[in-house]
Amino acid sequence: MGGIEDSSYLETWGANATDYATAELSNQTVDLHFDANEPVRDAFGRVLGYITYDAGSGTRDTLYNEQAVADGYARVYDSGFANHDSFITAETNARDGATGVWGQSDPNNSTEIRNRDVDDLFFPTTASVRTTSGAVDPARVPVFAESSASQDLDGGHDYSGDIPLVAVDETNSVAVVGGPFVDEGYELDEGYAVDTSNYENFVFLTNLIDYLGTNSGDVLVDGGHGQFGTTFGLSAEDTAYYMRFLEGQDIGLAGVNDITDANLSEARALVVTTPERSFTSAEVSALDTFVADGGAVILMGDGKVTADARANLNALAGDLGTDLRLNEDLVTDGTNNVDSDAEVPETTNFDTSFPLFAAYGSGGSSGGQIDVAQVHEDAAGNDNDNLNDEYVVFENVGSGSLDLTGWTVEDEVGKTYAFPSGFSLAAGATVTLHTGSGTDTSSDLYWGKTQAVWNNSGDTVFVYDDAGSLAEQHSY
Repeated sequence: MGGIEDSSYLETWGANATDYATAELSNQTVDLHFDANEPVRDAFGRVLGYITYDAGSGTRDTLYNEQAVADGYARVYDSGFANHDSFITAETNARDGATGVWGQSDPNNSTEIRNRDVDDLFFPTTASVRTTSGAVDPARVPVFAESSASQDLDGGHDYSGDIPLVAVDETNSVAVVGGPFVDEGYELDEGYAVDTSNYENFVFLTNLIDYLGTNSGDVLVDGGHGQFGTTFGLSAEDTAYYMRFLEGQDIGLAGVNDITDANLSEARALVVTTPERSFTSAEVSALDTFVADGGAVILMGDGKVTADARANLNALAGDLGTDLRLNEDLVTDGTNNVDSDAEVPETTNFDTSFPLFAAYGSGGSSGGQIDVAQVHEDAAGNDNDNLNDEYVVFENVGSGSLDLTGWTVEDEVGKTYAFPSGFSLAAGATVTLHTGSGTDTSSDLYWGKTQAVWNNSGDTVFVYDDAGSLAEQHSY
């Protein structure tokens, strides 16, 4: 839990929390309130209420639930309750202050788990992926079902060949994944019949996030659109094992219910599973800003979803500018599956030209990640007379060297530069690409153009890898 791996320590703090509740509430008159977003009782029959009491002010104005979180005697349960995000703030402050149970929490020192090259993936109750016009171009599909798979169609696109389970839209920093890929309900310790820890779903998803976006920070899981408690949606509460994987990579995972600029500002990615409620225009605007600033959005479907929830997910896809959609089907595989369950297909049918299948942190084959650090589009004087003062600075922000052989740079009208064969950029290093002519070195490269390339009024730098996939884009 949150960087704490000592179960006896957690048991001790469970007893401490009981003592805390007794001390705070014993002989108190309390007010009981209920949340408009939640039922009065949960699936186990427990009352879901807010308690306010007098903590010394003379009035019953202290919200016990939030106070227990702030004092480090409770953690936030990621559901759709209205006060979720304020409670998360209280928990974050308690964690940062090593308050209460969090005194022994150190997610950044969590041991690494399950991080290895991707050999097998499994997709619980998965749909396939289509576009607004039909089939997805295979060049956009890193993962297909095995050839033994089939579709149970509900009016969706009928694939005659390989069935796509994941598709990407690099331009809009969006991917669609057909099934609830990181659902903890498929973990042995949660009662699932077989051990699925030998699959690399967590590695693949984290690589996918970093492939689509350039941000650091936490991975956020949307829980504010009715996903909690459904059979087809996930909140952060349903992704605890993925959270533990990320902690081993020094990445946080948190639930978010309110999609706002402030809540997304320090995030790496947002995972949205099929939502019962649609997104508002204000939320879409916040997501547009998030993506423009380097964030990635993963839309995660389900083949057993309601028509309304699927429509909500697809509407969000359209609002984000992508043509990708969750298909109207359930993909089954009677041959390649988990626990002899045709509705949980497994696959090794990968397009390995995508840098998504190596252990996380190795960046495909090298661990590098390219970033546009600076565009100096307006050279001193006349641009065409001072071409080497028009330049773009690229930085390798990854953890290992990046071989740029076969990589290209383009502007908005398709002017193309190819990196020299054998050129590599060390982790943390930069290289400046000048528009004019000169002698290439490890820190300066020359395009050899006779006229300026980068428009002073605005342009976009596109970087494509050796497979022709978009690795980075930067607009100014």
